[in-house]
Amino acid sequence: MPELNVDLSELASVAANAANMARTTGAALPRQWVLPAGADPISAQTVPRLNAHAEGLFNGVVGVLNKVQQMAHHVGA
Repeated sequence: MPELNVDLSELASVAANAANMARTTGAALPRQWVLPAGADPISAQTVPRLNAHAEGLFNGVVGVLNKVQQMAHHVGA
């Protein structure tokens, strides 16, 4: 098998960039739920359903970002 030649400083730089990307992406996620636009029944029914859908998406994104952070930590180490 051929020998692997790795530039350690470049590898550490990639790890730092990946960790920074995960932090900035996580910071860009919305911090509040959407509120109904009005007191009408359509808004009152639709917004909770949309927030529940968004909750699943946000949890998935956070899970991926946590894995990126872990990978970056292991690569940087």
